[in-house]
Amino acid sequence: MNILKRFEFLRFLLVGVINTLIGLSIIYLFYNLFHFNYWISTSCGNIIGGVCSFFLNRNFTFKVNEWYLSQTLKFASVTIVSYVTSYFIGYYLMPFLKFMDKLIILNVIGVGNVSILIASGLYTLFNYFGHKYYTFNTKIMDN
Repeated sequence: MNILKRFEFLRFLLVGVINTLIGLSIIYLFYNLFHFNYWISTSCGNIIGGVCSFFLNRNFTFKVNEWYLSQTLKFASVTIVSYVTSYFIGYYLMPFLKFMDKLIILNVIGVGNVSILIASGLYTLFNYFGHKYYTFNTKIMDN
């Protein structure tokens, strides 16, 4: 892996840390403090984190300075597909996680919170590959 690509991934990870801090903070705030349901909490956190992600990834990670309406639509579609896929997986993991009640972490922070954490990790992976190879792929945009 050449050095430019390595730095690109490190920039993506840094943006991911920022988005995760913003998005997960909102998710856990809504889920635990305001007692909103799983879907409202995760969608609100991911929408706000997604907007932040778009601007940071476009300008900082992938360094695409041109703005295209198609790029915005691609970003939204990748984000929505990533969200639905990862958080459905996380949501449907909850019954299986309940059977693993011997794990201390499940008893300390709760099954719902662990499910959100797993889904958030999947969401990050799906987003990276989707945005790298579809949204911000300059080879596709140049055609």
